[in-house]
Amino acid sequence: MPLPRSAGVSADFPWHLSSRPRSALLATRGISASDRDRPGHYVSIVEFDSYEEAMRNSNDPATAKYARQMGELLDAPPTHYNLDVRQVKEPNR
Repeated sequence: MPLPRSAGVSADFPWHLSSRPRSALLATRGISASDRDRPGHYVSIVEFDSYEEAMRNSNDPATAKYARQMGELLDAPPTHYNLDVRQVKEPNR
């Protein structure tokens, strides 16, 4: 997702989750990352407990409003993927 340099994006940029009231959060986790090889390109991965929760989030008017606000910062339309997690590996903690 390319952003114009004028957007002033920083490591603390609130890509997702933070603009919604805590009680309205449907996501269980969100990750924001910048592409080291393509400056100005960013990726957000938002995880949900279930496909149904993800669809509730997608159909929520607050999500549409947030997407419009974020879209105003972009140079091109965002790309969305509908992914199923197949495997997660985490080191022992």
